[in-house]
Amino acid sequence: MAVMDAYAKSSLWGSQETCERGEAFENIILDCNLYLLNDPAQGPTYERPGARSFIDLSMVSASIFHKVAQWEVHPQRTLSDHNLITFKIELEHHPDEVFLTNRWAMARADWEAYEINMANAL
Repeated sequence: MAVMDAYAKSSLWGSQETCERGEAFENIILDCNLYLLNDPAQGPTYERPGARSFIDLSMVSASIFHKVAQWEVHPQRTLSDHNLITFKIELEHHPDEVFLTNRWAMARADWEAYEINMANAL
């Protein structure tokens, strides 16, 4: 789980445009197989007089994505110019559940065999 002030704009999490930093975070989210919890319909995560933005990110791994619920932005006044973000995580233990993630040992791959198999498949 990662929750942060990313100071990055992307249309994926509600901004009108995507900046260079936003593109970098998009790539991190994809490369790390993270799930973005942000819901642009909840409104901006940052507000001050004359400025509103969607720069705070909430991300989780696939193994806990299904346990997260009710991600919300609360625009009431706080001691910060960032809006309060809340969500719930189910912590019940279910011993029969098994969560599989793909892992590859790239250094041990037989790349020569891979090339031959791909060439034959084409």
